[in-house]
Amino acid sequence: MADKLFQTEYATLEELREAAAGCRACDLWKLGTQTVFGEGSAKAKLMFVGEQPGDQEDLAGRPFVGPAGRLLDKALEEAGIDRKVTYVTNVVKHFKWQPRGKRRIHQKPNAA
Repeated sequence: MADKLFQTEYATLEELREAAAGCRACDLWKLGTQTVFGEGSAKAKLMFVGEQPGDQEDLAGRPFVGPAGRLLDKALEEAGIDRKVTYVTNVVKHFKWQPRGKRRIHQKPNAA
C-alpha cells in the first residue's frame, strides 16, 4: 500500500486516505497512534491546514478535535461558517511527540 502513496493521482480522497494509512516514508508513523487524514468535502471552497495533529487528534484519528479545533469551531461559528462545508487537514499526518511523565508533549516536525 505504501508504494501506492507515491502515485501522482487518485480517483478519490478515500483512495488517498487508504494509501496514507499505510505510509512508512518517514519515521513519524512509529510515534503516532494512527495516520490523521483530513476530513470534509472534496469540493470544499474553504480549506484549513494545520502543522501536525496533536495528542487528541492522534488518539481520535481526526484533525482539529483538540484545543486548536475548538478554537477553529468557535471562529467558524462567529463567522457564520458551517464546518461541514470546509476541508480540514494537517501538512504532517502523524503526531510527533516525546514522553514527559504520563503526557505526550508536542515536538515540532522537521523538514525531513
